Amino acid sequence: MYGVIISCGLCILLAIQGPDVLGYFVSKHETVNIIFKNFLPISIFIVLQASSGIMIGAIKGLGMQYMAVLWAFIAYYLLGLPLAAFFASEAHGLVHWLNIDFLKNIKGLGGLFFGINIALLIMNINFLQILRGSDWEEFSRGQFEHKLPRI
Repeated sequence: MYGVIISCGLCILLAIQGPDVLGYFVSKHETVNIIFKNFLPISIFIVLQASSGIMIGAIKGLGMQYMAVLWAFIAYYLLGLPLAAFFASEAHGLVHWLNIDFLKNIKGLGGLFFGINIALLIMNINFLQILRGSDWEEFSRGQFEHKLPRI
């Protein structure tokens, strides 16, 4: 939980003081403009990635590594990468043809992050369902009984 709060705080800080902070790390003004043009999908990526990292740790602690790996594979490789490639390159022509106003400006780097963000959102929803559906009391009883030394 603290990781998500820290990520949100850093994203807000970068949104407020972004060009000044990035000026210390990036010397080209054009690069700073590209980053801030695509800042919203990048900041959403940071928050979703932080929350998925926290939930994956809890799922692995439950001993359900197979579920974490399964959903990460489905989300990243079957959904995220094809969507990211589509929105980064091909979607602009198709979306312009379909006259969908929301998606007209999603292309390039923003489209790349848009596709990965969809995958992360699906992965986070499934991780949350796994964690909410787990019986934490039964798990803790089983772990404490297993870890007690035999006398």
